[in-house]
Amino acid sequence: MKKELEALLAVQKQDLELKAFEEKIAGLRKHRETLEAAIAMEKTVVDDEKKQLDDLKKKGRERSLEVDTLDEHIRNDEKKIKEGLMSYKEMEAYRERADHDRKRMDHLEDEALALLNQAEAGEADYKNKEAAFLKWKFKIDAEIQELDQLVNQQRQRVTQGQANRGQLLPNVDPTLLKRYQQLQEDYDDPLAALRSSVCSGCKLRLSEITVERVREGNEIVSCEHCSRILYA
Repeated sequence: MKKELEALLAVQKQDLELKAFEEKIAGLRKHRETLEAAIAMEKTVVDDEKKQLDDLKKKGRERSLEVDTLDEHIRNDEKKIKEGLMSYKEMEAYRERADHDRKRMDHLEDEALALLNQAEAGEADYKNKEAAFLKWKFKIDAEIQELDQLVNQQRQRVTQGQANRGQLLPNVDPTLLKRYQQLQEDYDDPLAALRSSVCSGCKLRLSEITVERVREGNEIVSCEHCSRILYA
């Protein structure tokens, strides 16, 4: 039975290596997802800053356009007043409207100027934040690229490990392999070593009869507690 167990131990060793590779890949991918989420979050902050800045500029342009429109109205009203081709009542109405429009225009000019100053300050602040974000993102992108390379390396190891496993399987007794695969549903290590009368898998002490049978090596012996296949 020693040769059969040695062949199966080689398979288990390969399986444990494959599991370690897969866990490494999973960890790398999780880290990658974390970095991508961080980039997305920071980009949202920068994009929000840009949107607020664009809104300020838009409001400033709208106020400036209103000023231009009012200025044109005032000019037209003043022209009609100078021409004098209207009644006194109509002339007074034009004067009142022109005065109202001037006050409104002065208010809009102040508002447009305030928005312009706010936009200029926001532009400088946004550019600084954008530059800092892009610099940080460049480093994170490089880290993500490095993670991708590590994943590819692990994938190559998985491929090679699977090939090695395929070469080992013909050396294993089919019945013993089936039992091993059944135990794999519960344990990463279906085979456990006998260490000072204790199963290395479940860490429980074995009976003297079981210990003796394992040491004799004439048959396949299972742990009486966890059912793992024992070897000395």
